[in-house]
Amino acid sequence: MGRLALAALGSVTLAYQVQLPVAMPASGALSALSFEGFYPGEGGFRWSRGRGRIVFRDPGPGVRARIEADLAGWRPRSQEPPLVVLETAGARVEARPSRQGQTLSLPVVSHGWWRSDVVLSMQSETFHPGPQDPRSLGARVQAVRFVPEGPVVRLRRPPLGAPTVSAATVLLFFGALVGIGSSPERAGRWGIALAAALGLAFAFARPYTAWASVPLLCAMALMALLVHAAPTLAGAATEAAAASVRAWSQGARVVLTRPMLGAMLAGTAAVTAAYRLHPVLDVDVGSGRESGLARNLGAFDAAGGATFRQAMRGAALDLRDFGSGDWSVAVTAALGGERRALTLARAEGTQASAILGEGWTTTVLRARAPWGWRAGTQIEFPAGSDALDLRIDRVRIDRGAPWPSVRAVALVLGAGLFMAVALAAAGLAPAAAWPAALGVVAAEALALALDPVVWLPFASVFCAVAALGSGVSAILAGAFAVAARRGGAAGPAPAAVGATAASFVAFFTASAYPLYRGGHFDFHSQIAEEIWQGRFLLYYLPHPGSMLSRQAQWGDIVVPHPCLFHTLVAPLAALPQPWFHLGVKLVLATWLAGVVLVAAMLATAAAGASAGAWTAVLAASLVPSYQLLGLGHLMTILGCFALSLALGFLVLRLDRLPERRTWAAAVALLAFCFLAYTAGLLFAAFAIAAALPFVFRSRPRAARALAAAGLAGAAVAFLLYYVNWTWPFLSQSVPRILHGSGAPEAGATPVLRRLLALPHKLDYSYGSALVPLLGLAGLAWARTMRGWPLLLAWAAVLPVFSAADLFFNLLLKHHYFTAAPVAVGGGLLLNRLAGRGPAGRVAAGVLLGLALLLGLQAALDTALGRIP
Repeated sequence: MGRLALAALGSVTLAYQVQLPVAMPASGALSALSFEGFYPGEGGFRWSRGRGRIVFRDPGPGVRARIEADLAGWRPRSQEPPLVVLETAGARVEARPSRQGQTLSLPVVSHGWWRSDVVLSMQSETFHPGPQDPRSLGARVQAVRFVPEGPVVRLRRPPLGAPTVSAATVLLFFGALVGIGSSPERAGRWGIALAAALGLAFAFARPYTAWASVPLLCAMALMALLVHAAPTLAGAATEAAAASVRAWSQGARVVLTRPMLGAMLAGTAAVTAAYRLHPVLDVDVGSGRESGLARNLGAFDAAGGATFRQAMRGAALDLRDFGSGDWSVAVTAALGGERRALTLARAEGTQASAILGEGWTTTVLRARAPWGWRAGTQIEFPAGSDALDLRIDRVRIDRGAPWPSVRAVALVLGAGLFMAVALAAAGLAPAAAWPAALGVVAAEALALALDPVVWLPFASVFCAVAALGSGVSAILAGAFAVAARRGGAAGPAPAAVGATAASFVAFFTASAYPLYRGGHFDFHSQIAEEIWQGRFLLYYLPHPGSMLSRQAQWGDIVVPHPCLFHTLVAPLAALPQPWFHLGVKLVLATWLAGVVLVAAMLATAAAGASAGAWTAVLAASLVPSYQLLGLGHLMTILGCFALSLALGFLVLRLDRLPERRTWAAAVALLAFCFLAYTAGLLFAAFAIAAALPFVFRSRPRAARALAAAGLAGAAVAFLLYYVNWTWPFLSQSVPRILHGSGAPEAGATPVLRRLLALPHKLDYSYGSALVPLLGLAGLAWARTMRGWPLLLAWAAVLPVFSAADLFFNLLLKHHYFTAAPVAVGGGLLLNRLAGRGPAGRVAAGVLLGLALLLGLQAALDTALGRIP
């Protein structure tokens, strides 16, 4: 252990002999960890508040450097730029930075024996933009830099904290490895590797590593504690992690097969054809479709029947990856104010000048876009500035016969390969993996041909999503393999695991696509941001100002809406806003894929692995999941996941429910379900109450345990949340509900009208009313399950609350919360049909294909922003 400690101390000490400059763009990932008291990033800058500070993490004591800050003092035309004061370690500078921007510099010497953080304080005069924007805005911060003097490598004294924390981290890591059964020699080698990694990280990524060092130490301490407190669980987790790595490695071997090579060659040809089939790009600036290409373009605006954006300083359209060749670029622009001559556009050393005024003028620029890793070019607007009202309306590019960029081809093929790895890691044969890869590549090529302006900037995101999908598949395969080896129930079939991973990719892609609108997504994200900023009690308690307390659709009555979703995702708000939103979508995709997995496991328990496979594919294609994403009902997504987790566990473990550990797990899952969403509390309580008499007849001991678990979970949820809402709900809401709030609109025969509307509601939420009807009918083949009464009671939520919906508008929640049992019943029906010979298999395939088409349409509607 002493050798490991010395290795860590020496590695980090050596790292501090390297001193690299630190650059922090205001909208970059590092700024989220270092900017305090600033507004979120907007394009390439952040607005300051009246006071704020920027922290350069632990550069080392005694480092002489200068701090550079790129600031812009933008103000409305009638106001002068603000007075900005920068101060650090005794150095101070005051200035009124220009509207276009300038760089302020301060000398600094770092200090500190344990940590050596350098703090740049910033004060600024503020203004209020207008009645629709209540913020107090200071100056625009575009970037800050810490530039050390002297050579990059020289003898320097490190702070005491970084080597000490690193040594403790390595020792805890070593202890955890030994605790899970690794030999001291092997654990020592891993410890040396971690020490070397920490040294490299402190040398070349010091700001990130210094910020993460203490959380990493805490994580290692927690891991070591868990290993020694629960060695069996820790051993199982380690075994599952190793099995997951093996599953991914085995899946990756499919890449080396001959059919996969042929698929990739075909994919390359398809991408090339897609570029050449659509040589003309029409970038409608101001439509929002250009967001992935725009650099330093202002807010969306409209005038004279055209949408446009103002070109700020450094404005450009990044058209790298759009192919090489001789380009003809037509820029339609106008200038607010007097007519004047200016250089409008520039690319690859050529530029185009124009005389612009209030009217729209089209100017042509010809340039040669080079071929290479990112074949294409950037169209710059050199006249852009904060002071000049240069309006860009449209850019039309004729690329001739372009050749695709190497990067674009690599991203398209990479996404297909990752999807093939996902299916192979799940345990499917290569014969299933390479057609999937070819299908994904063909779909991407089609997207490139139809809408390259939107798809090409998204290609890197989709490739990353597919890579995550392969990881999800490997993790599930490893976990189920370890569970089977340890005597647990057999996991779902490889096809079910692959379908779950594919559903994760589909859900994530649909919500991450640039044209996704998301309904209430921004609303819920804003609440999560406010909770992260310290306003948790505003949403936890029935506060009059809470956006969750009163429901306008039910006559403004007070209804307890738990803020658990917002609290769970609130830490992601520390990231820059685009990454925050992407992180929330990752969480949502994980939860929805969890519902697919629960449905597959239930069907597997009812009728075997084949039924689980049919169910997983069907569940991945059900319309409600995509509809919830499109509507932005994020709390409902958490509620559906929590309900599926709790009731699925109860159905599968009903016989073992009297066991202490199983009962405790059931209580925890039910409490989570009740706290996730109020509708989950209502539907889960109904399912348990409806199933209890039937369970009691055959297994009275399990029935008593089920009732006790439900009551205990309700008690936990009541004490943690609902206790605060009981009196407002009883005193204010119940009387108003009894007098008609939340009831259907007035009319002569409202019940009849709503009864006639039931099929249309099912068509809306499931794509076709036949899907839930056939799904409910298919549950008849689950009667051999021990927990069948509870599964049937869960499914009964749909018809029972559809009847209740005639008198109280439930906003289709009962449709969404029963998607899992509908998928189970549908999968059992398809499995039964497929077992009736070739004709039955064809019929089952046709029915599943129709369901997949409904799901594909819903996914496209979600991704393209067509769900209101």
